[in-house]
Amino acid sequence: MVPYLDIGVLFDRAKVLVNTSDLEGFPNTFLQAWARGVPVVTMFDPDGVVRSAGLGSFHASVPEMTAGLDALLNSDNAYQAASSAALEFIERRFGDDTVLAPYLEALTGVPAQDHPSVDRVPAR
Repeated sequence: MVPYLDIGVLFDRAKVLVNTSDLEGFPNTFLQAWARGVPVVTMFDPDGVVRSAGLGSFHASVPEMTAGLDALLNSDNAYQAASSAALEFIERRFGDDTVLAPYLEALTGVPAQDHPSVDRVPAR
């Protein structure tokens, strides 16, 4: 077992996350990989997001997965597209502006769309 706070080092070194499970909920490992621009090659695609957002590739069998992994690793264009899509997906769905906006609105009374970005809030 690797403590949660130490797992990021392993994801930082990864080129691809391979997930052979075909039954589970939404894997946190996917989010950890995508936050680093690491594509996912998987046998489980929660809500079809891997396919629809181009975050890697989905496969129904180990031979298909092997071919998909080879295709991703042997094409700079395919890899870069999946890596960029992963980073964009994380920013769009889990970026500060998205995640913090409802809290800022609740605390300040300023509508989320009118609130300055978290990145622009001066440090105290």
